[in-house]
Amino acid sequence: MAAVSGARRFTMTTALAEVAAMEAVRRIPKELDKYLYMRHMHHENPALFYKLLINNAQELLPVVYAPTVGQVYQDYSKLPIHIHGLVVRPEHRGSLLRRLRDWSGGHRVRVVVVTDGERVLGLGDLGFNGMAIAEGKILLYTVMAGVNPAVCMPCVLDVGTDNERLLADPTYKGLRQKRLRGQEYDDLVDEFMAAVKALHDHTLLQFEDFGNRNAFRLLDKYAPLQCSFNDDIQGTACIALAGVLSALRVTGLSIEDQRILVLGAGEAGTGVGQLICKAMRSQSKLSEPESLQRCFFLDSKGLICSSRSDDLQHHKLPFAHDVPFIDNLLDAVKQLRPTILVGASTQGGAFTKEICETMAQINERPIIFPLSNPTTCSEVSYENAFKWTNGKVIFASGSPYDPLKGPSGKMHHPAQANNAYIFGPMGMAALLTHCRQITDDVFLQAAKILAGLTPAKHLETGMLFPTIGEMKGLVVTLISGIAEFMVESKLGRKPAAAADWPDYIRSQMYQPGVAPTTVVEAHHADTRELLTIRHMYTDIQRYLFLRHLQDAKPDTFWKLIINNAQELLPYVYTPTVGEACQDYSKLPIETRGLYIRQEDSGKILKKLQAWRHQEVKVIVVTDGERILGLGDLGSGGMGISEGKIILYTVFGGLNPKHCLPVCIDVGTNNDSLIQDPQYKGIVQKRLRGEPYDKLIHEFVLALQKWQPHVLLQFEDFGNTNAFRLLEKYQKVLCCFNDDIQGTACIALTGIFSALRITGKKLEDQKILILGAGEAGTGIGKIIALALTQTCNKPMKDALKCCHLVDSKGLVCKSRTDLQQHKLPFAHDVAFQPDLLSAVKSVRPTILIGVSTITGAFNKDVLEAMRSFNARPVIFPLSNPTSKAECTFEEAYNHTGGTAVFASGSPFPAFKTKQGKTLYPAQANNSYVFGPIGMATVLTKCKTITEELFLMTAELLAGITPEARLSSGMLFPAFSDMKEVAPHLIAGICEHIVKSGQGTQPADATDWLDYVKSHMYKPPDDDE
Repeated sequence: MAAVSGARRFTMTTALAEVAAMEAVRRIPKELDKYLYMRHMHHENPALFYKLLINNAQELLPVVYAPTVGQVYQDYSKLPIHIHGLVVRPEHRGSLLRRLRDWSGGHRVRVVVVTDGERVLGLGDLGFNGMAIAEGKILLYTVMAGVNPAVCMPCVLDVGTDNERLLADPTYKGLRQKRLRGQEYDDLVDEFMAAVKALHDHTLLQFEDFGNRNAFRLLDKYAPLQCSFNDDIQGTACIALAGVLSALRVTGLSIEDQRILVLGAGEAGTGVGQLICKAMRSQSKLSEPESLQRCFFLDSKGLICSSRSDDLQHHKLPFAHDVPFIDNLLDAVKQLRPTILVGASTQGGAFTKEICETMAQINERPIIFPLSNPTTCSEVSYENAFKWTNGKVIFASGSPYDPLKGPSGKMHHPAQANNAYIFGPMGMAALLTHCRQITDDVFLQAAKILAGLTPAKHLETGMLFPTIGEMKGLVVTLISGIAEFMVESKLGRKPAAAADWPDYIRSQMYQPGVAPTTVVEAHHADTRELLTIRHMYTDIQRYLFLRHLQDAKPDTFWKLIINNAQELLPYVYTPTVGEACQDYSKLPIETRGLYIRQEDSGKILKKLQAWRHQEVKVIVVTDGERILGLGDLGSGGMGISEGKIILYTVFGGLNPKHCLPVCIDVGTNNDSLIQDPQYKGIVQKRLRGEPYDKLIHEFVLALQKWQPHVLLQFEDFGNTNAFRLLEKYQKVLCCFNDDIQGTACIALTGIFSALRITGKKLEDQKILILGAGEAGTGIGKIIALALTQTCNKPMKDALKCCHLVDSKGLVCKSRTDLQQHKLPFAHDVAFQPDLLSAVKSVRPTILIGVSTITGAFNKDVLEAMRSFNARPVIFPLSNPTSKAECTFEEAYNHTGGTAVFASGSPFPAFKTKQGKTLYPAQANNSYVFGPIGMATVLTKCKTITEELFLMTAELLAGITPEARLSSGMLFPAFSDMKEVAPHLIAGICEHIVKSGQGTQPADATDWLDYVKSHMYKPPDDDE
């Protein structure tokens, strides 16, 4: 049973990680960063990597292969990556077989992709960096054909480079010498090929991106001796021919009537020409010379013709026809009048407007194939080819292009002649049949099969091949056809078990994510989940992963989040939850809470009674009007309720089944949401006045009937409603507003801790608060309460210690425009129009920001604070991080390193010029509302008083160790809250009972023991 449980755990983890990982890839803006993310996953979690790649091949192949890989090749030595392949150098002569065996470990290598990096795509000699092409190609054997990655080996023959830039680059990791040539080169290749042959009774070898001087001769030499092919010569030819055959299905013309003009007479170009000519002969009575006469080439010097025979390489000679020499492509097009124009030149933009227009004049449907890679080397883009031929073009390119909309509104899709369609299936067929030699006839057959697989509906939109995604369902047919042809041609043998080719092939294909049979202990599973999160690229991806984990494996989720609170809370709550709320309607998630809307009027109680858990003890409710510092997010506010409610379990120990997130969806005044077709909330302006109040009142009454002792937390209501709702219900219901009272409590905690650092007394402080809304006035009031109760100041005098600045300036007596909640702070002082003036006038010792104005605590403000304080206390509390009034580093630098700092969202540690690492404090409300919530539940608290928040702040500040204060941290570590929280909860329980607001359970003889015994602990295994 343990093994089965472990297997299920692994499978679910992979599925969850796949969803989250794809979300991460899509959110990464730069293609190279996507590549690095995927590569890191390949190294750390290969099963997930292959599952992701196979299931999302259409989207991800351009990331791990062309065109992104073109940039990778050039910077390979500089990238923060692990090399996956084997590096062979001249110094390894005499030990190559041992090196190959050592690399493969216990696996038998069956597929080798090898390059010497001399001609990588259209980028030239990249030497050792060519390893990237071998690593990229080898992936496609698995993705496109199901070859087990464990038997695939990428390899680079690092024999130096003639690229002067690389030789001079200090970061280049390759052999720093000119390329090995002649006999020494051949001897190294000979030993390498012999070692490959000795690895196994059958191994497939793919030559990749060798220069012209070696590519043809190595293929000629080894093809009869070793199952091998050259992808640049034969793979490109095969996919180009498949494209031509599909194009002819569109034009209705026969292949023998075509005239082909190829720009580029290297490996790819001449390979394309040879295979097309072979196809002509196979489908007509043309002789070899007659077929060759229909194919023309231009190289860097001009048209290949008989008058140039003396300067032509041997592979060009079959195409040296007796025609006049032409020195440019445009004239060649005009005089030769080709029906098909192929680019294999790596000359970006070589197919100019004039050339494309001429092709369109000559042909009703010109076939134009710019096959050069990467995209930057493509002879023409799809958009230009389409435009310059008036939409007549039949197009295929080597790298991908986006579809475009024609004048009539019809979408046109460019075909991508990607060798990946061919070499993977070709390789799989060769492995299954133990094919001894892959001939040109095999490639011809593969092209015919592939062209026949393309649906007619694709041809109508310009697509000459099945989509990469469709190949998952078609590849077995392609492999079957190739394998059958190999057997029929006596090039291979049919396995005894292959009574039915398709069934046999499917049985041999690699399936990623197969669960291990060993027992996976619970703590190992938790570690695996944590590693998965750490390897993710973005915080929103981590948020999504944790959400999916909470749904699918709740016990694992709670163990993970409780045991790793310090690391994981920023992903389930601030700052990440801000982004989640903004995109809530667009995220691939299911709402975990309960929506209450005006249409529920008269039946809210029934809706609550229908909730799946009927022992709810804590509710977090928002109407989404003022989410963090992000404004009105309407129904997206559910994300904040869902995030907050988690923290009642993490820091308060409440059973998650006793917690309910709620969003009162009454519309939104956010026009961008109203106009967004994906927005899932009520599409109307916000409900106001009596209808709003009636809905809220019915909700509160329904709660009291449903759960008489429930705790209600108001969260992120706008100023219009926050104060009055709290005032209305706090004396008749166990409730509080976290933005007003929770923020005030944690801010006061921070002040108490800061005073332990400065050595000052609370009664000697002057506090200036930027932001006079819920949070600002709440902080001011609790500080005033602390001054009255701990320093015996009259409330009137205590309030004078706190000053507020709103959007119009300093709150003062002379202003007649003040809202009710600001009046207690309207002191008889001179008006100041801005923060800097207020700082200079008030001369505060403590500066607090709850304004959501990014950067409001600028250099001038911070320097002013330093000018009259030895240790200025700076608290930019606005959330999320993007709304903070200043960063930790700014506060440190602009106060000469003297600031005592706390922020609302987390900031990274900061290393000073002297090398000392300083850690910022985070004044996170979650320190207090979770423990307060648990205490109210345990004591069945009737109402929550302001004194309770004051007492909580004193308790928490007293718990913070001196060692943390000396490093600048004003609160206990989140990771310590497992030990701290029970003491805090016990103290709050005792206060509630002593104040007469709650009752002590009969069995609670020792509060600490009682609290610990009632705190939620997730079981060891998910049910």
